[in-house]
Amino acid sequence: TYDDIVRMKRAAALETLKVQKAANSQIALSPGLIALNESKKKTGATFSLAKMNEAVAASIGKQKKSVQKTSPIAPGIKTAQIEKTLKNYTANRSDEFSGNTLKSKIKYLQQVKNCAFALNKESMVGTVSKKLADKFPADAKDWVDLNDAEKASVIAIIFPEIYIPTLIHEMGHNLGLRHNFQASEDKTNFYSDEELASEGIEKSVVSSSVMEYIDDIRALPILGKYDIAALKFGYLRQVDIIDNGAVKTVDVPTTLENLNALYKEQAKLNKTEPKELKNFGFCTDEHVGINAGCKRFDLGTSYTEIVRSVIKSYEDAYSYRNLRAGRSSMSLYDDTRYAGRINGIFNDLRLMLEVRERIKYRYNLPDTAPEWDSIEFLKDLKTATLIGGQFLSNVMLVPDTTCAVAMADKPNQIIAVVNLADINPDAISCYKAELDAKYLVVGQAGKSFNSKKDPESKNNYGDQIDVRGIWIDKLMAARTLMKRQVGIFSLDKDIDSYLNVSELRGGIVDAVSGILTDNVVAKVPFKLIDGSVAEFEISYDLSKSQVIDKSIHPYIARRLGINETSTTQLQQVVAESLNTNARDLSGVHADDSFLVEAVAVHRLSDISDIKVGPNDQTAMINNVKYIATKSNVFAFDSMTNLALASTLEKLTPEQIQAIAEAKAGGQLTAPATATPEEKAVWDMSADTIDSYMNQVLKPSKFYEQLLRVLPAA
Repeated sequence: TYDDIVRMKRAAALETLKVQKAANSQIALSPGLIALNESKKKTGATFSLAKMNEAVAASIGKQKKSVQKTSPIAPGIKTAQIEKTLKNYTANRSDEFSGNTLKSKIKYLQQVKNCAFALNKESMVGTVSKKLADKFPADAKDWVDLNDAEKASVIAIIFPEIYIPTLIHEMGHNLGLRHNFQASEDKTNFYSDEELASEGIEKSVVSSSVMEYIDDIRALPILGKYDIAALKFGYLRQVDIIDNGAVKTVDVPTTLENLNALYKEQAKLNKTEPKELKNFGFCTDEHVGINAGCKRFDLGTSYTEIVRSVIKSYEDAYSYRNLRAGRSSMSLYDDTRYAGRINGIFNDLRLMLEVRERIKYRYNLPDTAPEWDSIEFLKDLKTATLIGGQFLSNVMLVPDTTCAVAMADKPNQIIAVVNLADINPDAISCYKAELDAKYLVVGQAGKSFNSKKDPESKNNYGDQIDVRGIWIDKLMAARTLMKRQVGIFSLDKDIDSYLNVSELRGGIVDAVSGILTDNVVAKVPFKLIDGSVAEFEISYDLSKSQVIDKSIHPYIARRLGINETSTTQLQQVVAESLNTNARDLSGVHADDSFLVEAVAVHRLSDISDIKVGPNDQTAMINNVKYIATKSNVFAFDSMTNLALASTLEKLTPEQIQAIAEAKAGGQLTAPATATPEEKAVWDMSADTIDSYMNQVLKPSKFYEQLLRVLPAA
């Protein structure tokens, strides 16, 4: 919490500095770099998520029509029934904590009964109140730089903000209250700012219950409206009702069901609107992981807000999660634990798709049904699904740490965008990489793909690192996007994946294509040297820099599904994920079968009796024969490009440039003095030569390696 306060202070100071420097900054790409990217895009062989982003934006921005009372797709089904299915979280239970197995019972006793869930650091980012932050100076020192007396003083200031909500929460358990993980969605029962101020609380609290899991700094330090209502019913047998718009407290002589029946009967006799019980949102531990809005440590009063909050928390928490930041241990042996944590975050996003799928098939509402745009809560669920899939696709395309470089005497013009590993493979920051004095790093983008130890580290243990790479995030994102089942029986009755969402399908395929061909030209946010953030459209590597280091232990490799005895290319992981998950033997998504074949290749060691079709492509690499039909799109194209690249590599860049210029000048045939190698290049199209010169057509070694890692057909 103190570290977060220090960051807040420095961010505020930086914001002031950015405003002062804004007029002088204006860092931009050089005309040459822009021209190079444009020439690559003109080949038509580069990929980005631009089309997906446009499709998602168009779908989210689609005008809502009037809310339908019944569904024309499923006659007789009232929207209220669909909403009840969606929002009645207590109707769906997860066996994780409520099952009859010994494991489930032990987990309930150990975790639920003792509130012993791992702290979600993502949910804590940026939650410090101004009142608390103002108790510390603008130039507050880092925790590690404080002496013992200063640390004790900090603890004395912060600790009450933490233990009071925790104390009230645990007292709630003593009084019989269970966790309420819908409280952060129950907006109508939040305290208003005026109500909080009357209790001496000067921070906004986004929960109707102290029994919700929100980080302690943001949690209610008093009983919430839900808590009071639940205790009033439990101990006094009283509930609040709404009678002609007014809230009244009444006794419950028997049961709530009988009370509701009485009100309906009275309304029928008096021909008036029935009195209603005041509604409070509630779900608890056995409802988590199976309902879209029943989550621990989430924020948001709609599914869209929840998803945006999960994504923002994931991004904001990078420095907590992936950087050592003063912690005593950060080990490669924790890769599986980290993977579980990332998988949990991504599955929270995936749950929106699962619940959407449940509604889609139960009520016969195909993706094109107007209800997805006309009914507000369905529009919310659809939007949350799209935003989650869009984000996961972006995770796959995050570049390795990338440096924006300018001339020292012209720092406002970026002349090159270079992978940090190409400057200094050991450095953990572009600003720590050593450059010739005439060059200057003016910005940094991306995140370290592999884990690293800081060259300046004094820790001698081999497993200890200072940056945890995001290769695990990419692996989990690919699997979350493409898998058809999530391992929860009630959600796995249907087999949609994000690939079966029309607005996302093309973008996911583009992301896979970009990774497999290493041809991405996309907008990437750079944090500039002056502290500002600017987005530049660049081409960047997704091959050489995206090779997963050999795992520190074979068990970790097996658990995460990567090679045990060698490095693993991201291309292999992504292709295998698509090849495994796109297949649908039920026939519901038979159209996806072409994706299975698209990333596969026939690989044969014994070639004595193999017959190759007239339209097939073949390649021999290290005594292994590779065969691709036209349905094996990536292998087929790789073999074509392998032959072209092998031919082009026989000439020098100067020779290729001369041929390209001659062709551009109108010369159609090779001169009589041309060598056989030169004639072969003359026979190529100008577009092919341009693609090679622009590095869209890769070296032959690239295609050989891609063929090695593609899954078997």
